Amino acid sequence: MYGLSYFMSFLLILGKKCVSNVFENIFYDIIKTGGTMMKKCIWCKTDIDIDAVVCPNCKRPQKKKTNSGIVVAIIVFVILGFVLMIDAAISSNEKDKTEKETEKNIGDELICDKYKVVINEYKIKTGSIDSFYKVPDGQEWIGIIITATNTSDDDVSVYASDFKLTNSNGEIIDNDTITYNVWGDYTTFSGELAPGGTKTGYIAYSNTNTDNSDLKIKFECGLFQSGEYIIPLK
Repeated sequence: MYGLSYFMSFLLILGKKCVSNVFENIFYDIIKTGGTMMKKCIWCKTDIDIDAVVCPNCKRPQKKKTNSGIVVAIIVFVILGFVLMIDAAISSNEKDKTEKETEKNIGDELICDKYKVVINEYKIKTGSIDSFYKVPDGQEWIGIIITATNTSDDDVSVYASDFKLTNSNGEIIDNDTITYNVWGDYTTFSGELAPGGTKTGYIAYSNTNTDNSDLKIKFECGLFQSGEYIIPLK
């Protein structure tokens, strides 16, 4: 976005310069001398009558001079318009992307183009897991149990990295590799699904902020698919 802004600023400056040169070329060649409108010979630059077809000094015909500045200015403005259209499209896409973030609850279906996901429940673990294993001091483990179902006729992949945890400080946390079985009989989620296939598993996060008043999961459907969801963990 910043690159486009800089490029647009450059084009505006260039366009302004070209337009300035156009008017300079138009009016600089026409001067008033002794009350008579004059122009300069396009060959020898002698001041001649504005209506002269042949220069009385060098005897060369005064062909209509093509003002390249006008052509350049037109090209610049066409490019500028194209850049503005791209910038508007990107801004609109960012706005649409934000508006598409639909809030859902645990147990709701999260619909993507080729599959659907349900966050069934979440669990928080602190302290000792058993007599041999414990969560590190000052941390908590948060696990979401999800079920993904392929609703298409193609193989699909659902990745744990599509699910991000936002803690109460607003920190966005990627999934962690916590393989120790603290979530019952569920295994780590990885969703390579054939048509009609379904898979249930857990995705875990390590959180150093134990204020759980505003935990959220942000889920984005996979590449080339539409759908973004916010799911408060309540």
